Amino acid sequence: MKNRLHVLFVSFTLLALTLACAITVPTPAALPDPNLAATNLALQVTIEALAAQFTSQAGAKLVEETIPPAPQDTQTPLVITATPEPTLPPTETSLPTDTPTPDITPTLNPVEQTRQLEARIKAANVLIYDEPDVPGRLVPRLSKAIAGMGFSGGAVVNTSNYLGNFDRLLRTQTWDLVVLSVENRSRTEIGSLGLLDPLSNHLARGGALVVETWNLDEDQSALAGLLLNVCSAHVEKDWHRAADYTYADFLIPAFKPDSPVFSTPYAINLPLRPTVFWPGDAGDLLRLDTTGSSQILAGVLSTDPNNYGVLTSCLNGRMILQTFSTHDYPLYETVHLWQNMMHYTLANSLSPTR
Repeated sequence: MKNRLHVLFVSFTLLALTLACAITVPTPAALPDPNLAATNLALQVTIEALAAQFTSQAGAKLVEETIPPAPQDTQTPLVITATPEPTLPPTETSLPTDTPTPDITPTLNPVEQTRQLEARIKAANVLIYDEPDVPGRLVPRLSKAIAGMGFSGGAVVNTSNYLGNFDRLLRTQTWDLVVLSVENRSRTEIGSLGLLDPLSNHLARGGALVVETWNLDEDQSALAGLLLNVCSAHVEKDWHRAADYTYADFLIPAFKPDSPVFSTPYAINLPLRPTVFWPGDAGDLLRLDTTGSSQILAGVLSTDPNNYGVLTSCLNGRMILQTFSTHDYPLYETVHLWQNMMHYTLANSLSPTR
C-alpha cells in the first residue's frame, strides 16, 4: 500500500512537470546597452538645455519689443571749428531782435574784483635788473622793495646787475612785469644794454614795465627812442644840479596827487625831498607831445601839467618811466615808491577790464 502511494506521488509529479513544460514561456527582452543609455541621457540633458535657452531668448526678444533699445555709448568728437548757433523753434510770436544776450559770467562786485586783482598781482612773474653803481657803494633799494611786496606763487627773479642772466631770461620767458633800473653813471646810454628787441616784444605782449634812467637827453640809442616814443614824450630839458644848487629846485611834487602811485599800497610823503648822492646830472625833464594815455605823475614845478615831468605813466598805466635817480631821495620813500610803481603797472596790465 505504501509503495502504491509512492508511485502515485511520482506519477503526479511527472504529470505536473510535463504540463508546466508544455506552456510556452516568452523569451525575455534583451537588457539595454549601458553605453546607449548614457547617450540617451546626454541627449535628453542637451534637449532640455536648448529648450531653456530658447525660452530665455524668446523672453528677451519680447522685452526688446516692448522696451526701446538703449543708445550706444560713443564719445563725442572734439570740435575744433566753431559751430553755428542752434535755430530757435518756431513760435507764434517772434522774439524781439534787440533782446540783449545775458552775460555767461555774473558781474563781480567791486570788492570781489579788487580781491581777485590783488591775487593776480601777488602771483605775478617778475624780472628785475638793478645797476645802481659799479663800485658797489650803493645798497640796492629794489631788493628791499621786492622783499616787502609779498609776491607768492609766481617766479620773481632779481638778477641784480648780471646783464647776461637778465637778457637770457627776458628773451626766453614771458613775464608779467619787467623792472629795469640803471643809475650807474658809467652807462651813459641805456641802449648799450642791448635789450631793444626783448623789451619791445615784452611791451607788445601787454606786459608791465618800470624803467629808471638818467641820461635820455644825450642817449641816441634805439632803446631810448622807444621809451620816449611809447610815452609820446621828448626830453624838454636836462636836469642838472650845480655844486651850489638850490634845495627847492630839486623837490619833486605830485602832478597827479590822487594817483595810486602815491598811495597804493603805501602812502608817499610828498613832495620828495632830495638827499643828494649824485653830483652834476640829476636826470631829465620830459614834456608830453600828446595828451593821450600818458600822464606826468610827478615833476618839477611848472604851470604846464604836461611839462617838466620826472615820473611819467605811459601805455594806460602799463609802463612808468622814471627820469631821476633813486639814491638822490630818501630810502624809505623811494622803496615805497618802487613798490607802488610795481603794483600800479601790474594792476593796469592784469586788470580784466583792460
